Amino acid sequence: MSDAPGEAAPPALDERASYAHFARHSLRFADLDALGHVNNLATAAIFESVRVSFLAEAGMPVSAPKRGFVIARMTVDYLRELHFPGEVEVGTRVLRIGRSSITIGQGLFSNGECIATGTAVCVRIDRASGRAIALDAPLRARIAALSES
Repeated sequence: MSDAPGEAAPPALDERASYAHFARHSLRFADLDALGHVNNLATAAIFESVRVSFLAEAGMPVSAPKRGFVIARMTVDYLRELHFPGEVEVGTRVLRIGRSSITIGQGLFSNGECIATGTAVCVRIDRASGRAIALDAPLRARIAALSES
């Protein structure tokens, strides 16, 4: 992502309109902290669950025997409290496709309000060597198509 003149501004991750891909997730009582809020680890786990499904839809299951993805960086910004019971929707989109990585943006929504946003840099690796490997053209096309659908 760059602030170079002529480049589009990055999508606002806290706006539903920024996403074409959504998944629903039911909140669990076990997700609560001592104050009755859905805790930060549960929020990160919800993002992870939806991100893994998103990558699998693009043809990159985490259980692939030879190649996989590791998280190089992850951020979560908490905007509002979230309470049990309920169901949330998570919007997911590709923010950037690099040589061997994908930056994914997500927004967690409850009752139309954005509760949290997150980003994750997922690096494709060769499982045997543990080294980053380039994303091939067909994989890049599937990732781009899924983000736009």
